[in-house]
Amino acid sequence: MPRQKSEPARALSGAAGSVVFDPARAGTMNGNAKRSRVDADELADLRRQLFAHLTTMLEADPNADGAKLAQPDATVAAATLTELGVTSTMAMALKGWVFHELEAELTTFQLMRSPTSELLEIIATLRKSELGVAIPPRLE
Repeated sequence: MPRQKSEPARALSGAAGSVVFDPARAGTMNGNAKRSRVDADELADLRRQLFAHLTTMLEADPNADGAKLAQPDATVAAATLTELGVTSTMAMALKGWVFHELEAELTTFQLMRSPTSELLEIIATLRKSELGVAIPPRLE
């Protein structure tokens, strides 16, 4: 029976080659997903938390243009964090904040290159999965 996908898988290139990210499977990749459903209220709450933190970060940098976050919602939703003025240094701090506060482990590529609407869905999906990796038993 062929598997149906809710949206197309996207290829991500990295040092280890090409990896296909399938949002439909993101919550079950490690086999221990807590939940797989993302609701609108949760996305709105994540958006509020992320954008409040981004605003604080951009206001603290005299070279940053915090006005980009005040654009219409559709414009901000389609923009990446790079397009919104987040630097690589800010991204490292933001990545740590997302890990500790939102309990989602992102790659820098996901954080900087995903449109913010997609980024929120990735964070929501990842925070429902177990963090870390499973170490296989030792073969003797």
